[in-house]
Amino acid sequence: MRYYQEFNNSPESWSEIFNQSFTATEQSPTGGVRYPEILTSLLLTRETFLVYAVSNGAKPHWKFAGYLNQKIRTGLLVGGQPDAFFKRRSFWLNQLTLIQFDLDLFPEYALSFSVPYWLPDIQIIVWEFRGADRNRIMDELEVVRFDVKQVENKVDGLYL
Repeated sequence: MRYYQEFNNSPESWSEIFNQSFTATEQSPTGGVRYPEILTSLLLTRETFLVYAVSNGAKPHWKFAGYLNQKIRTGLLVGGQPDAFFKRRSFWLNQLTLIQFDLDLFPEYALSFSVPYWLPDIQIIVWEFRGADRNRIMDELEVVRFDVKQVENKVDGLYL
């Protein structure tokens, strides 16, 4: 319940970590413009993000803004930078998109963006959820369950 309340009612639990604008420059073979992969320089350890994208040149019926990619380090390339795509999630124009990545396999990762060729420009803003993370709350809940079980056993022992 605490996670839900903090997630939904606490603007201070969100921190802006990325805010940049891009204009496409390279012409694609299909007549549209092309973006290189947009890399962030951050190594992240949180699982929940909000993404907002706006394009001044987008047509009103365009909704898709691109993909947010989770990039991980494999150790196969020199330099130690995140070098492999692990997961990707869609995000949309003119609306907040909530994105969660699972941290079980890769607790540290970077973000990159893939923007469709038809968008002439885009501004991308990302907020990271900095409130209590779900895993910590679940761990605390397990401790409480264990404590309740111990109390139940002691109470049962009093009546035997």
